[in-house]
Amino acid sequence: MFVRMFESELEGRLAAVLHAVELDAARFHAPSVEEVIALGESAPMTAQVMAQLDAIDPATLTADQLVGWAVGCQRAANHWDAQRARAVAATVAACPDDPQVPREL
Repeated sequence: MFVRMFESELEGRLAAVLHAVELDAARFHAPSVEEVIALGESAPMTAQVMAQLDAIDPATLTADQLVGWAVGCQRAANHWDAQRARAVAATVAACPDDPQVPREL
C-alpha cells in the first residue's frame, strides 16, 4: 500500500516536472536565421548575438539575408574595434611618459 502511494506521488511529481520542462522548451526556442539576422542588424551587440551570427553559413542565405548578415557582422566588428580603442586608451592612461614611448602614440 505504501509503495503504491509513493509511486502515485512520484508519478505526479514527474508529470509536473515534465510539464515545466515542456513550458521552458516552448519559451526558449532557438531563433531562426531570420530572427538572428534581425537581431544582428538592430539589437544591442552581445556575445550571444555575435555567436549566433557566426553560426550562420552564408552559403545558405538568400541575397537579402546576406545583406542583413553582413550588416550584423559589421556591427560585431565595430563592437570589437570600440573595445580595442577602450583598451588602448586605458593602457595609455596607465603608462607613465617615457622619452622612448611618448604619450602621443
